[in-house]
Amino acid sequence: MRGKLFLLLLVVFLVSGFTFSQQQTAPTAPDKLSRTEALGLIRTINTAEATANTSQQRYVSLETLLQNLAKLKSQYGIVLTNSDSATVKNYKLSLLVSEGGKHFKVSLQPQAGSCYSLFSDDSFVIYEGQPVGGNPTECFADEARK
Repeated sequence: MRGKLFLLLLVVFLVSGFTFSQQQTAPTAPDKLSRTEALGLIRTINTAEATANTSQQRYVSLETLLQNLAKLKSQYGIVLTNSDSATVKNYKLSLLVSEGGKHFKVSLQPQAGSCYSLFSDDSFVIYEGQPVGGNPTECFADEARK
């Protein structure tokens, strides 16, 4: 009897845990960048720039980076605007490299509204910010910031 009760409780626990995890990971809107995607994109760019700097002794433009990482372009739906900027769903991605390729700055900013933005540079620290007086609600598809 104890074995059946334990098995029943285990099944109930597993099913409720699965249901809870499904509620926590709701699908994101196809035209909005999720917070997870935004951070993943900036992290990937930082890693790619570090790799380029190690192998080529210089940082590379967004255009070059996307040529070398074609999968990144399709994974995030990146549409290149020029060699330094692109759109990623409802955000603008900018990657500026100094003339000698010794430094870079990357930003991911909303195309409209007062949502959070992400920034990084050759220090590889990722910063998050919002406009002064902004009301960052519904910024990312998977999270309404408070």
